[in-house]
Amino acid sequence: MKQLTSMAVVAVFWAVSSCAQDKGSGTKDPELRLELVKRMKAEQEVREELEKVSPRNRRLDAAAQQNSEVKAVLEKMEQIDKDNLAWLKSTVAKKGWPTRSMAGPDGSLAAFLIAQHAVTDLEFMKTCLGHVRTAYKKGEADGQWVALMTDRLLILREKKKQLYGTQLRAKDGRLVPEPIEDETNVDRRRNEFGMSPLADYLKAVNKR
Repeated sequence: MKQLTSMAVVAVFWAVSSCAQDKGSGTKDPELRLELVKRMKAEQEVREELEKVSPRNRRLDAAAQQNSEVKAVLEKMEQIDKDNLAWLKSTVAKKGWPTRSMAGPDGSLAAFLIAQHAVTDLEFMKTCLGHVRTAYKKGEADGQWVALMTDRLLILREKKKQLYGTQLRAKDGRLVPEPIEDETNVDRRRNEFGMSPLADYLKAVNKR
C-alpha cells in the first residue's frame, strides 16, 4: 500500500501528457479504443480522488487507510482495477495486445495503465511486459512504458532494485525513487528509451 499515492501521481501525469495529444483517428478497432479510454478515465479519476483525501506525497500507512474517506476510495479503486484486469485479460486473449494502430495512442496507453495497475496478478503483468516490449520494437508503444513496467515488476515480483528510477515512494513530503541498481548509469538507461534524466523526472512529478 505504501506506493499507492506516488504511483497515482505518476499514472495521472503520464495519462494527461499523452492523451491530450490524441483523438484516436484512424484506429483499426475504434470500439476497442472507446472501451479502453472509458476504463482508463475511471481508473484515473479514482486515483485523483485518492490524492484529494490522502496525505499529499506521504506514505499511505495503515492508520491513514483506516480513515473513512480514504478507505472508501481505496475500495472503489480496488474494484475498478479488478474489473479492468479481468476485462483486459479477456480482451488480450481474444484480440491480442492493444497497439497504437489497433486502439490509437490513447487506447494503447489505457491498456498499459490497466496492466501497470494489475498488482494482484503479477504473472499477467509480466506477460503484458512482453507484449509491450514487442509493440515498442515495432513502433506501436512508448519506450517509457517498457521502463515503467520493468521497474514495477523488479520491485513487486522479483524483490530487486529497479533499473530506470520510475517507481517512487513518499519521503519527507516529496517523491523519491525506490532503490536503483547501478544508479550511476540510470540516465544512460533512461536515454535508451527516450526518457528525460532522472533529476528532471523527479522535478516534474514533485512540481505537479
